[in-house]
Amino acid sequence: MSKALNCNIMQARITVLIVLSLSFFILHSPNIQAQSYMFKGKVVDEEDYPVSYATVALLSRTDSTHLAGGLTDENGEYSITCDSARVIGRISYIGMATNYQMLEKDHHATTILRMDARELEEVVVEGDRTYRVKRTATGEIYYLSKYAKNSKDPFKALQEIPRLQVNRLEQSVKTADNNSLLILIDGQSVNSGIAPIDPKDIESVEIMDVTTARYLQSGINKILNIKLKRKRSPYQWYQFETSHFLPVEQGNIRGYFEVGSPVFSLYGNTSLIYTHGKEWNQSEYQSIGGASKNSVYRNRDDSFTPHGVLMGKWNINKRNYFAAKVEGHYSRQEIENNGTGTLTYNSPMPYTLTTENLKQYYILTASSYFKHEFTERKVLEMELNYNYNGDKTEGEREELFNQSQGGQDLYYFKYKNRRTSATLEIDYSSRWGNSNSLNLGCSTQLTDDHVDKITDQFPLFVHRKWNEYVYASFSSMWKQIRYMVSGGLQGMWLKSGEVDSHYFRPHVSISGSYTSSSLHAIRLSYQLSNNSPLTAQLNPYNISTDPLVVIKGNPDLKPEVKQNISLNYSLYRKSFYIGYGMGYTFSTEIVESYGYVNDSVFVRSFRNSGHYGSLRLAEPFIMYSLPNGTGQISLSGSHVIDYFKDMNAKHRNEVSLLVNLTFGKWSFFGKLMFNDYKYSPLTKTKYSTPTLSLLQVGYEATPNLYVGISSMWLCGNKMETSTEVEGFSSLVKSSKVNSWSPFFTLRYTIRKNPKRKIRLDNVLQSTEKGIEL
Repeated sequence: MSKALNCNIMQARITVLIVLSLSFFILHSPNIQAQSYMFKGKVVDEEDYPVSYATVALLSRTDSTHLAGGLTDENGEYSITCDSARVIGRISYIGMATNYQMLEKDHHATTILRMDARELEEVVVEGDRTYRVKRTATGEIYYLSKYAKNSKDPFKALQEIPRLQVNRLEQSVKTADNNSLLILIDGQSVNSGIAPIDPKDIESVEIMDVTTARYLQSGINKILNIKLKRKRSPYQWYQFETSHFLPVEQGNIRGYFEVGSPVFSLYGNTSLIYTHGKEWNQSEYQSIGGASKNSVYRNRDDSFTPHGVLMGKWNINKRNYFAAKVEGHYSRQEIENNGTGTLTYNSPMPYTLTTENLKQYYILTASSYFKHEFTERKVLEMELNYNYNGDKTEGEREELFNQSQGGQDLYYFKYKNRRTSATLEIDYSSRWGNSNSLNLGCSTQLTDDHVDKITDQFPLFVHRKWNEYVYASFSSMWKQIRYMVSGGLQGMWLKSGEVDSHYFRPHVSISGSYTSSSLHAIRLSYQLSNNSPLTAQLNPYNISTDPLVVIKGNPDLKPEVKQNISLNYSLYRKSFYIGYGMGYTFSTEIVESYGYVNDSVFVRSFRNSGHYGSLRLAEPFIMYSLPNGTGQISLSGSHVIDYFKDMNAKHRNEVSLLVNLTFGKWSFFGKLMFNDYKYSPLTKTKYSTPTLSLLQVGYEATPNLYVGISSMWLCGNKMETSTEVEGFSSLVKSSKVNSWSPFFTLRYTIRKNPKRKIRLDNVLQSTEKGIEL
């Protein structure tokens, strides 16, 4: 048996050797060559944007062995040769679900990659999407580089995003043309939500230049939406910061924390902002009838503002999320003025001036938020807010003149105000196909203001508002055009003192973007909004202590109607972003200041008066980003023409230069802004120095410790405002004392196990800022 077995084994080995030899001869024969086939295609995402640097693998249809492979280029296209005419294509990209499809030779295939629903604990980055930009109907979407993701500081990481002005020292983000932004995380409202983020968790950064009807009634014009990767893995984040002017006149102390797991986390922050002995000089000239006043005085500002927030977030299960927050805010501010001057009636006489103003207010807020995902593409959100705040304001002004005869004028007022408000918001969103989305929602807001002027024993001024708002938005694309259509209807019932009114007003937002390639885009947009007057504009009581001036509101005011149309072009090519825009804003029934003389006193109030137009003829913008997130340089400007009713056109110019550089552990941030004039229907302000001349130097002593020093007005801070009304004129000049004073900042941050951070971020923010008179 053993001999027979050995014989069979030997025969089998000889047979295998012969087969292998013949195969080698056939494959390497010069007269016999393997046929090569070309496979071409394009990879796009759900919104039909090209996916750059996706991995394409060609597999055998018989045993799935790897035959060939490659990467897509910047346009999402690939071209790969293979010996087989029919293969399986495996297309993958980090964060997206892998796609398998049958591919045929000479057939140009289009592959759609969708976002991966699985939560990945660890991923390996293949390729770099830093220079890829997605054009949307309302803005643009950018991606961070590997360098930015590894920076450990979200503000340092965001510095490489074009069109963003990121101040790492102050931990603030604006648009490069200095517009404020509503910060969203995963499309949800946040309160100081950027600082706790680990840059490695940032999937994309979206800048929205056109807002939908959902945000129009709140007056929000620009949005920054940071989309995060899903996280599954203990989390702790702590940050301590203190900043002070030198010599000490203003500063703050802040502390933040967030601890928890993917199921539950607790976030909180506390801060104390103070001002001590902040001074600025001011001169003023007034003329009314046969009287005139010329004075020079120095202002002093002291304030004390503590603030605290505590928020719990609960990831109930895969489809449900809940958050609850309490917030408290208190502010006390004292402003004193001391000066001398000349008062002229029939003859000039010297006089001295002393004013004291005290303002105190507090805000208490309770909020809750619930989110339910029917599916990954169908989401319901609800938010409930309740606010209570009180305000105490009092002012005193004493003027001594002709002291030999005991001349004295003493003016005093005192207010005690209260506000309660509640808001319920419901929003439903649905997405389908590659680029279609629908957003429906409504909001109910109740506000009750009580304004009580104690000194004059006037009857209590009550301002009540009931606001109902419903809206809908739809966005999609047709070929290379992406568009968004949004509309809302607002119903408002108001009671301002003895005046009752109600009205229904529309809100409209339409935007279309044409993209010829990933480099160029043109966007045309139109917005219509209606803005309700503020309590300060409705309050009928005088809040001035100046005997020559009365300042009061008008309870008969109606909402102002605002329309805006704009055209923008942008070019994004790796390190360069170039933009140019122009637009026209037209307002009717505008709430504007106006003045008149009554019994030798100048009365300043508000009215719905005619129309106002603002034309931006030129708005160029250019930004260059240095490699590896080492800095940005940008230059922007605009020429604006203001059209006020029954007045000649007013021209003004704005220029802004921004330099943001990083050299190792050192960082430098500089900004120079210059406005020549600023106009209102009553006033003209002329700037003698740049409106901002900021320089900051920061040093990253350790990955956790950051120190910095800055000066906000290196070139000084001087301006003058003139008022000209028939029978009255004034000129006010002001300048800050020690405008060059440096500002010192120390910040220490600790992050532990950031992968375990809950997916739901800080979704609640206070809706109140105190009653402003």
